[in-house]
Amino acid sequence: MKLNHKEKAVLAGVLRDAEDLAGTDPASLGLPYGRKLGAVKMKIADAKAGYVPMNLAGWIGHAPSPSESVMFHRAYKRLEALGLVERANLYGYGERTSHLRLTDAGERITRQLVEMEATR
Repeated sequence: MKLNHKEKAVLAGVLRDAEDLAGTDPASLGLPYGRKLGAVKMKIADAKAGYVPMNLAGWIGHAPSPSESVMFHRAYKRLEALGLVERANLYGYGERTSHLRLTDAGERITRQLVEMEATR
C-alpha cells in the first residue's frame, strides 16, 4: 500500500498523540480542580480509547493553509477508506470530524513506518 507524505504525517501524528496523551498524569499538570482539569481528563480518557483530537498544525509543524486543510481532509478520507483510521465526532459538534483513531491495521502499519523512519 502506497501512502503519500500527508497520510504518513496523519498516521504518525495520531499514534504519537495517543501515546503521549494516554501516558499523561493529570495530577502532574498542576491544574486546579475545575473545567480545565475536567477537559484534560476527558482528552486522556479518549486517548486511552485510541481517540485523539485532530491536531493538523501539530502534525505538520505549522498552521495549515486553507488548501492544506482541504488536502489533509482528503487524506483523512482516504485513510478511512483504506481501513487505517476511524473518524469520529465525539462531542456532537455538527457533522465535522473532531477525533481520529487508528484501527488495528492502521496501528500496525504506522508502527512499521515509524520504525523504518528511525532506521534511516
